[in-house]
Amino acid sequence: MRLSKKQNRLGKNMPWEKSENNNIGNTAVQAVKERNYGIDLLRILATFMVVMLHVLAQGGILKSLSTKPISGEVIWFIDILCFCAVNIFGLISGYVGLFANRKLSNILVLWLQVAFYNVLSVILVGVFWTEDFSVKYIVTNLFPILNNTNWYFTSYFVLFFFMPLVNSWVAKSEKNTLNKILLISVILFMGIESLQTVEPFGVHSGYSFVWLGLLYFVGAYIKKYKLLKKLTVKWCALGFLGCAVLTWLVRVGIELVTWKVLGAPALGTKFISYTSPVMVLQAVFALELFSKIKIKPPVIKVVSWFAPMTFGVFILHTVPAFYRYILKDAFLFVSAHSVLFIFGFSLLVVIAIFLGGSLIDWCRIRLFRLCKVPVLAQKIGDRAKKYIL
Repeated sequence: MRLSKKQNRLGKNMPWEKSENNNIGNTAVQAVKERNYGIDLLRILATFMVVMLHVLAQGGILKSLSTKPISGEVIWFIDILCFCAVNIFGLISGYVGLFANRKLSNILVLWLQVAFYNVLSVILVGVFWTEDFSVKYIVTNLFPILNNTNWYFTSYFVLFFFMPLVNSWVAKSEKNTLNKILLISVILFMGIESLQTVEPFGVHSGYSFVWLGLLYFVGAYIKKYKLLKKLTVKWCALGFLGCAVLTWLVRVGIELVTWKVLGAPALGTKFISYTSPVMVLQAVFALELFSKIKIKPPVIKVVSWFAPMTFGVFILHTVPAFYRYILKDAFLFVSAHSVLFIFGFSLLVVIAIFLGGSLIDWCRIRLFRLCKVPVLAQKIGDRAKKYIL
């Protein structure tokens, strides 16, 4: 997830400048000169979607509606609409990262950001909820990738150091070669993984570095060859909605069949998975849709303000202090109300979490600047760059 508001400058003799495919060098220069605020808007929307997923699942809303078929299916459809959000983040990383100049300081700042919120969460949990509080526990949370406190950041951290290699490979390779790799990836990591009851290829249902790396590759491929460029905004929106409807219909169909055969609905969420080919296609449609949207100047100001805080909101609402102790089954009571109320209430909660998280992360950004954290990270990154990147 790239949070910097500044546009990167291309260095000399980058891999794509030597590519003979589709004037990649010109495309790279154009990508630097023109920022696509539609992608920033998509990043904000994807954050909303992730928060909605957690409000519905961790908040207990889906569980509370298990005995209400009509209301439950409506909310399940909303959940399916949002489920591709993490895939969207992965695609965006590759889409904007193909022509980006990688900075080690960026990942260092993200590390410190995650560590900051982890330690803050540990302190709050220790003070208000449990007695499991020690200096040792705080120190371990300063190293988020070692204790895997956030799977996405852990995966992204590892992927960060492979991004230059992926970028060079995608830029230099011919389209036919990349098409073959893409097809093999779809068959192995999406098709077979979705159908198996075990996970033979280490994708772990999409919660892994392998999966995030595959999404990065797909995003870079889309950027290089402008996949689906002939589709209009309308058709991209219909494609996104159609994928969600298809996943929902499959869910309903599976549960109806298992209910008749087994006497109880089962396996309905089998294809509500990051690795589902339809879920990936849904994310691709979303990426293509927002890459085509033209944002007006007044909206650009709002998008530019919120976009840098999206990762902060993502991390904040999943720290234990909030996710396990505040959000857990907090909204079981909504099952007594109409589906319209449930949706409206859920949306208000999501907006509140997003705005609250954005405000907190805005304060964190100011605190980091006051403490010269970005400057220090830049110095460390510059010294370590020749050994790592």
